[in-house]
Amino acid sequence: MKRSLAERMEAYPELKKHMEHMFDVVENVGGRANKANDVEIQVVDNMRKIGAAALQEWAVQREKTAITQWLNIQRL
Repeated sequence: MKRSLAERMEAYPELKKHMEHMFDVVENVGGRANKANDVEIQVVDNMRKIGAAALQEWAVQREKTAITQWLNIQRL
């Protein structure tokens, strides 16, 4: 069964941090985003960070899978 978004976010704290920041930008928390250009810069920067964090988490999961597969082969 697929986990809920909240459960998935808790499993990846770095992604969660960047997503929370994206919501802060959208909601203009702190009142720093008064022009569309300012918001665009923040969104693009944060999307790069989300992408980097997602790739990192993918790599960690892929490594775990490869190790598990290798260990299973060794047991045969």
